[in-house]
Amino acid sequence: TLRRCVRGQATVASRHATWELCKEVDKDFVFEQDEPEELSEDQIVAQVTHEDEQHDLYETDKSYLVPSLKTGKEPEGVKFSKTILSAEIPREAAIRMLNGEKSELLKGFISNRTKRKFDAFLRYDFDQGRPIFEFPPRKKAASKKAAKKKAAQEE
Repeated sequence: TLRRCVRGQATVASRHATWELCKEVDKDFVFEQDEPEELSEDQIVAQVTHEDEQHDLYETDKSYLVPSLKTGKEPEGVKFSKTILSAEIPREAAIRMLNGEKSELLKGFISNRTKRKFDAFLRYDFDQGRPIFEFPPRKKAASKKAAKKKAAQEE
């Protein structure tokens, strides 16, 4: 019997998978809702243009919002975080992205998978409803022959 308690604990007593609700529940769980933020006129930081229409860009403590710019993926309006992979997104980059352009090269992103730092450009993909990365061209690594030749010349 597999017992799954509301507290988040699970135990396996046999191979038969049977779900039971623990009777000794001592807490009521309250989940925070992602409530819409109250926006005011003083939070408008710029005007962005998308498909020949002007929209107000709002900046809150944690995100950039364009409530009047609704897409298929974002019926409540475009919204994205001011921090992406541990890198702060400057206001100028957000304005360029929402105008359909690529941001300047942003430094200091940290990969969730490898924990390595990397630099990238950001562009907002209105079809997917999210910012996407574009990487600068890689520097060509010197070939082994060239490295040996250089080392031989230095000696």
